[in-house]
Amino acid sequence: MSEWKETELGVIPKDWNIVKFVDGVNIKNGQVKPTEDPYSEMFHIGSENIAPHSGRFLDVKRNKDLQISSGNYYFTKDDILYSKIRPYFNKVALPAFEGTCSADMYPLRPKNDCFNKDFLFYFLLSNLFLPQAISFQDRTGIPKINREQLGRTLLLKPPLEEQKQIADVLSCLDVKIENLRRQNETLEAIAQTLFKHWFIDFEFPDADGKPYKSSGGEMVDSAIGDIPEGWYVGKLGDIGENIREGVKESDIRPDMSYIGLEHIPRKQIALDTWEQAVDVASNKFWFNKGNILFGKLRPYFHKVGVAFTSGVCSTDILVIDSKQETYFGFLLMLLSSEQFIYYVSLASEGTRMPRTSWEYMKDYPVVIPTLLVLKDFNELLKLLIKKMEVNIFQIQTLTKTRDILLPKLMSGQLRIEE
Repeated sequence: MSEWKETELGVIPKDWNIVKFVDGVNIKNGQVKPTEDPYSEMFHIGSENIAPHSGRFLDVKRNKDLQISSGNYYFTKDDILYSKIRPYFNKVALPAFEGTCSADMYPLRPKNDCFNKDFLFYFLLSNLFLPQAISFQDRTGIPKINREQLGRTLLLKPPLEEQKQIADVLSCLDVKIENLRRQNETLEAIAQTLFKHWFIDFEFPDADGKPYKSSGGEMVDSAIGDIPEGWYVGKLGDIGENIREGVKESDIRPDMSYIGLEHIPRKQIALDTWEQAVDVASNKFWFNKGNILFGKLRPYFHKVGVAFTSGVCSTDILVIDSKQETYFGFLLMLLSSEQFIYYVSLASEGTRMPRTSWEYMKDYPVVIPTLLVLKDFNELLKLLIKKMEVNIFQIQTLTKTRDILLPKLMSGQLRIEE
């Protein structure tokens, strides 16, 4: 291992460059206006678009779909994106596209072929880097790490070929993880399509298995328009309830599962991330496997999904359960629908930190189907949810394997030939 040299990122400017713009691209002061061509068609990345500790992108949109005008920087597929704010979340990702990023992001780029980009990405994702970043962060206002501090972090630099071999092993696991996530995205898309087809378009299967409305199914007048015969207009509180089972800090065991708002991804009904309640402080809420968790703080972030473990969660999360088993699938998809998120976002209380409440949510008007239709939909959705659950636990196993290998490979404790 004598050929592995310890160095600081910032000590080797010829090998490593923290860049805000790309040589040969005409960008005044390194900044771009996302509304101008060609940037309007590019993706935009902010700190909120990278999941903590995982390297995943979340809910990425193009500049033309966002209301952003200045303070953005250009990046390419040659860069690594690192969020300088709240370093303890360790938000780092490898883009497979060019785009713009907020001023909260550092686009990082290795130079002169002395570092493999993927190797550096895994170093930044590792626990070899994270404690250093936390120790360097500013402790006034929002914690952040500046360029000079980032440059003082230490790493071991293997020969370039060995860097590539290390990165290849780790990225192989990440490819498997990403494939499983894409399967879940497809399953969720199927669930959303079914929900719309059955309960918005009223094309659920009739007694003959044909689409109800287009096959001449009887429609009746209601307070909110025509609905299928046998259905009625009720409220969300008729099918769901808020479970408020508090737990004191003193009763929280370190081995319990914990879910905070930061663990709930946007627009994803399968909650695939949680941690052990080792450092959890203050009182929390209990939740059970199969409960629906709804982020009530800034509800427009669209954080709602089903839990695949039991444990404790932040009090900024509403724990919701269906009043009957047959209501579950319908309730889950209703709570995660764009229409419902829009409804609760409009009436959120608070200017800086708007939040919703169950008292408001339970009065949301709902067209409630017959028990037979609810039962059939619930059975279909449960099949999709079960497959998502299997994928998520496979992801957990692969992630744990990667996280065990990562520091050992990066430190030289485990060599590729071993």
